[in-house]
Amino acid sequence: TTPLLGIGIGAPGIIDPNNSVIRQAANLGWYNLELGDLLSQEYGQNVQVVNDTQAILLAENLFGTYKNSSDMVVIRIGNGIGAAIMCNGQLLHGNGSGVGEIGHVVVVDGGERCSCGNDGCLETVASSRALIQQAKQLARSHPGSALHQLTTDIDAITLETIVEAFRLGDPLVTPLVTQVGYHLGSAIAHLISVVGTPRILLCGGLTEFGKPLMDVVRFEARRRCLTGRLTEPEICPVTLTTNLSDLVVMGAAATLLANELGLFW
Repeated sequence: TTPLLGIGIGAPGIIDPNNSVIRQAANLGWYNLELGDLLSQEYGQNVQVVNDTQAILLAENLFGTYKNSSDMVVIRIGNGIGAAIMCNGQLLHGNGSGVGEIGHVVVVDGGERCSCGNDGCLETVASSRALIQQAKQLARSHPGSALHQLTTDIDAITLETIVEAFRLGDPLVTPLVTQVGYHLGSAIAHLISVVGTPRILLCGGLTEFGKPLMDVVRFEARRRCLTGRLTEPEICPVTLTTNLSDLVVMGAAATLLANELGLFW
């Protein structure tokens, strides 16, 4: 058998890639988790831990439609929201204190408490978890809605339930999706203004709402971007596959291989 070169792991949260330590994954309650050392001791292999969204960006950059693009951002929208940023061919890692944590940028003054401890973060209004909570509240007070009728247990409403209600044209769900698009577009505009890259790839469960959500995101991002930009913002879903687990695996493996060969992003 071929010897194993090592183990690449894509994990959520703030990662110290030099030491393979998860400094903080607020949604999971992980703090200073030395995941690399734990797995290395267990399997006797070199372990490289990378942020999962950064792994997705690397997979897209190596194998996707935008192969070898020197400037791009990937934003993953699920229970949490995170961004991976590549500028001039360099993946931004930070110094172990986090980079691309767009989900914890405050967008609503005095908003709901976030898992990170702040109030009004983007994740409290634009993540799948926030959308599900809002949908459950509305379903309880609107028993005649498609959203309510699609389930026998309101507490069991999932993102898939909401997507189905949206496709059925439930007027209860449409404003929720529009609001998510509004907040995402606004946050993306700020990100473009700071980082400068006009190419934004979105991935995660919320992209299941398709073109209607993407249209709102694009409209808000373009409306709020600095006027007079030479390049129109390009906002679209990831291109390789909708199976994000595959992208994370590809990117994590590529990171391990690059480190072993002395290559760097």
